[in-house]
Amino acid sequence: MVCRRIRSAIVAGVLAAGGALAGPAFAQAQGVTQSAPTATAEERAATERALLADPRIAGIVGPGQPRVVIGGAEINKQEAEAFLEGRRSTPPSRDIYAMVINPRTNQAARIVYSVAENRVLAVERAMPSSIPLTHDDVEQALGLAKANPEFRQAVGVTLDEFKVLDPGSENTVPYAVQALPLRSSNRSDPCAIDRCLDLIFRTPKGYLPLRVHVDLTRRNAVLLRGGRHP
Repeated sequence: MVCRRIRSAIVAGVLAAGGALAGPAFAQAQGVTQSAPTATAEERAATERALLADPRIAGIVGPGQPRVVIGGAEINKQEAEAFLEGRRSTPPSRDIYAMVINPRTNQAARIVYSVAENRVLAVERAMPSSIPLTHDDVEQALGLAKANPEFRQAVGVTLDEFKVLDPGSENTVPYAVQALPLRSSNRSDPCAIDRCLDLIFRTPKGYLPLRVHVDLTRRNAVLLRGGRHP
């Protein structure tokens, strides 16, 4: 019993090494827990180097300057159980889940990287529309919206005061931009494949009665008037 408690403490330490708990990883894999710590800065750097150097990933995403999006670092459930039961002498390893997207080719790959082995364990093609939005994505979308003359005229002089507000952020800004990810099931809709989102705009007096539909893949923005926002 004492030995198991010690091993449980070690497993907890492995979890804590990565920082605060993150949400579910990009892909759920058999034998891996569903919630885990975020990767450390050192692990993220090693992962990015390995992913950008892997020929399998390059073969999927194509030439250019792909972007790496790193998810959580998860403990292998089977190894953890074996360690707790005394069937494994070393603590369980941590795997990092990541995605690589190439905006130039609109191709993406989903990857599992082993921290302990310092190598890519698995690679598979992914739909670009399945990739979660980042702060940079929303900034790019806002830039495309600002370049739309109709939108600029509709908002007026306050347009340049709007700032991107990340989900869950406690920052208080008078003019906030929020992103609503979009994915269509209609095959004739470009957003069934492309990376799309809607931007909504909050002012001190409430939300503007408009939104901007942005296709990040095609790099266009369309003003949509009307509609109610939360």
